[in-house]
Amino acid sequence: MKIDLRHYEHFGRLDDFNAYLELMEAQLEEAKRLSSAKEFAGYDLSDPEQEDEYRALKHQHDEYYDENLAWIFRRSFVISFHSCIELWFEGLCREVQKVDGQTKLSLKDLKGDSMERVNRYLEIVLNIKVSDVPEWAFFRDLKRIRNRLVHADAIIER
Repeated sequence: MKIDLRHYEHFGRLDDFNAYLELMEAQLEEAKRLSSAKEFAGYDLSDPEQEDEYRALKHQHDEYYDENLAWIFRRSFVISFHSCIELWFEGLCREVQKVDGQTKLSLKDLKGDSMERVNRYLEIVLNIKVSDVPEWAFFRDLKRIRNRLVHADAIIER
């Protein structure tokens, strides 16, 4: 069976996600630096009162970027990353069904969440047990983290 993954290959490039993450982290740092320069340009740090005020406001400013904005970005990154991985696996299954031509089974016919259905589908149709692949644990953990971010305000219980 020959499967054409060209339409789905961009979802599987993990290095692209790493590059994106690094780029966005750098842009967040640059935005913090530029905002700080603009916000605190008028302070005379040789004046002890202005220096105290500057330090207090600068701490709040940096905390806002380092905690609030970084949290929003990282949360959305994990959710987007998971969605792309999920779409890639679902696309793979659709491609297998299309190429096989004899298989009437589709992901919609199976029960469970999307990753469980992908695993079951590939096991039934191609006799490949994806859950035995070491990287599958990463995808399963990613799904668990994504679900906690989306449905439980990021509270992750052990």
